Amino acid sequence: MKAHYYTISGGFASRERLPIIIQATELAETAKAVYLYGGGSIEHARRVGKCCRCGRPLTHPGSIALGIGPECLGNWDMHDIVLDSMTQADIDALTAKIRAQQKVDSWIPKAVILNKEDAPDMAVPADHRMLQKATEAKPTKPAVEKTNDGKLIVRFPYDPEKIAAIKTVTGRRWNSEKKFWTVPHTGQAVEVLKRIGLDTPEISTPEMPKAPNRSEINMTGFGRQLMPFQREGVEFLFSKNGRAIIGSEMGLGKTIQALAYIHANPDKLPALVICPASLKLNWAREAQIACPTLSIHIINGGTQYQLPKADLYIINYDIVADKREKKKVMGPKGMKTISVPIPNTGWWNSLTHCKLMVLDEAHALKNSKTNRTKDILGRNAKQRCLSSIPHIVALTGTPILNRPIEIYPVVKTLAPAEIPPFKLFALRYCNAKHNGFGWDFSGSSNTEELNDLLKSVMIRHLKKDVLEDLPEKTTTVIPMELDKKTALEYRKASADFIQWLRGINPEKVSAAERAETLVQFQALKRLAARGKWESMMEWVKDTLDTNGKLILFAVHHEAIDNLMKTLEGYNPVKIDGRDNQEQRQSAVDRFQNDEACKVFVGNIKAAGVGLTLTAADTVVFTELGWTPGEHAQAANRPHRIGQKNAVSVYYLIAQGTIEEEIAALLDKKQKVLDAVLDGTETSQESLLTELFTKYINESKKVLTN
Repeated sequence: MKAHYYTISGGFASRERLPIIIQATELAETAKAVYLYGGGSIEHARRVGKCCRCGRPLTHPGSIALGIGPECLGNWDMHDIVLDSMTQADIDALTAKIRAQQKVDSWIPKAVILNKEDAPDMAVPADHRMLQKATEAKPTKPAVEKTNDGKLIVRFPYDPEKIAAIKTVTGRRWNSEKKFWTVPHTGQAVEVLKRIGLDTPEISTPEMPKAPNRSEINMTGFGRQLMPFQREGVEFLFSKNGRAIIGSEMGLGKTIQALAYIHANPDKLPALVICPASLKLNWAREAQIACPTLSIHIINGGTQYQLPKADLYIINYDIVADKREKKKVMGPKGMKTISVPIPNTGWWNSLTHCKLMVLDEAHALKNSKTNRTKDILGRNAKQRCLSSIPHIVALTGTPILNRPIEIYPVVKTLAPAEIPPFKLFALRYCNAKHNGFGWDFSGSSNTEELNDLLKSVMIRHLKKDVLEDLPEKTTTVIPMELDKKTALEYRKASADFIQWLRGINPEKVSAAERAETLVQFQALKRLAARGKWESMMEWVKDTLDTNGKLILFAVHHEAIDNLMKTLEGYNPVKIDGRDNQEQRQSAVDRFQNDEACKVFVGNIKAAGVGLTLTAADTVVFTELGWTPGEHAQAANRPHRIGQKNAVSVYYLIAQGTIEEEIAALLDKKQKVLDAVLDGTETSQESLLTELFTKYINESKKVLTN
């Protein structure tokens, strides 16, 4: 048969353990490859003066005689050859040995063929499989078969074009032992198989799971009213059997949608919520309101006991990551301390038996190398992790299409068949680049394609798209936990204050006693503000990272200065009583016009009136004033002409402190004001009087007990 000399690329030849210079006959051809039968051509290598194995120039007479360079002899286990002392008989024997060991009988991509020249004809065995007629081929299994686990087995003779098409299917796998492909039985896979001519009549496009009709979702007894887009989110969770992401912007009720799904699926209890520490109390509060029949248990740091039976467990990411005990071991250089996983007993073992898990602020799992990500989403095949929980709902407001790599660990866990392996995902969607030191995956690419891919596992709403369903302004109270040290100080100070109040006659309160009471109130407020600082900053920073700009209000100069220092990485500006008119205007202009300026910090009185701050749509009160009117005025700073979004207002309240008492009184008085059209503002003295009376009554109650 007609033959040619071929020179192929060194990289391909090395990987496939083939010679670079080949004499072979073409037995088959496709658009991208040829099937070659033959072997390395020592004669042609001698003629062109290059090594048959690697293509390097031959310089030694012995190498020229063999057609193989000395470095390549080791590839044929000929390390002991002495080129200088070879006889012709040695050369003939070695040539025969080399020729016998460098056969070629495979497909070769056309892209790696560098040169092709005419060569003498070659004989090919008549029974070679590539020469057999199709009619004489043995019966083969169907090209496409269904499996019991929702996949398709795909078989076909080697064809580079078909292989390239199969590789576009998300979740495909090559079985190197049995020589077939498996692909998920999805619409994408069926479409690709049809395109390359591998469609089988009984293999039809699967129907997408449908959400139940709204009337079929039982929300009886749910303590919140769902907006239309929130109900759509719950329906999406149903359609994905509780394995999906709610990726809506902040303020659109992701927590409520997750609780609604939990409420409508009592068969999926007990449930587990993992969230930032600053949100644990808020989850408990919202769950008590939305799902009043659920028993709730919050897991705190240091918990080593068996968990009590509950419907809903709430834990923060840090505790999950810290469930590793320190252990001293003897190493080659003496004692050293290592971290080891706590055995799967006690509360950790209880969590792994939950049926549903909610991952709030799921972008906390963006780094697959951290302990928290490994323990939740998987460390290795042998160690049990929380991703074994059958139903997982992830909540995140992060703009994931700008940093797709951050959502990869979560989406891969939720939809392993649909999401490609890490390297392919990073190259395709993260604009992966090697910067000389390592790979950079922080970019984004093919975002429209990624958006379509993520729609299979995520539902996302933007404020601008659901404005007609949103009220102009929503107010939310976020309870904050005091740190342990300040909590002890606060309890002591509160007890001392109540003890002092016992000696006061509420009917004959002197001016001095009233002044001292205000001092005591202010001291308790400062303690509450200090104790919630760590939780509050975690909440604020996480919100900034996912929501853009924030307006923060405080009362004391100390608090304002601390906010400016702690948040300096967000280029903050401030306005309080220490600023003149020029400084005030400069701060407003910068916040409104500078994208890098993410934070406005203001005193409730000094910055709560007269300013337009429409660059943000979120207001946060880190401290409380004494009248409802000043809070209402401050909350309206972004709610001005030019605001395109609904405004969200958050009160970060220290749980179990005077802040809760003040917030309750402010709310009560605001409702009274709202009910009276021509009502006048409540004075500070009015609120202080009620607060004073409440604490006096509390002190008398303690005395009688």
